[in-house]
Amino acid sequence: FKSRIEKWSGSFRSIFGESTGDVFYAAKAFISVEVAKMINQGGISLDVCTGGELAVARAAIAVTVQPPICSSPELRVALFGQIEFIITSAPVR
Repeated sequence: FKSRIEKWSGSFRSIFGESTGDVFYAAKAFISVEVAKMINQGGISLDVCTGGELAVARAAIAVTVQPPICSSPELRVALFGQIEFIITSAPVR
């Protein structure tokens, strides 16, 4: 898995250079505390969509939160949990 992270990150950087932006791994594919740590160590970001994914992902620092996480308790966890990006396209409940 670590070698795949390096390939994802390296491939985008070699093709797009400084315009690469961020590479994200979708936690819905598979997430565990160890995977979250590898994502963080590999220099890519982690995208979470549920409160459960967010709870596991707190082992990583760069996490993107997307809907359906729109409830106040989950956003509070994201806001105070060293989450780098919060993206929402739905109203906060």
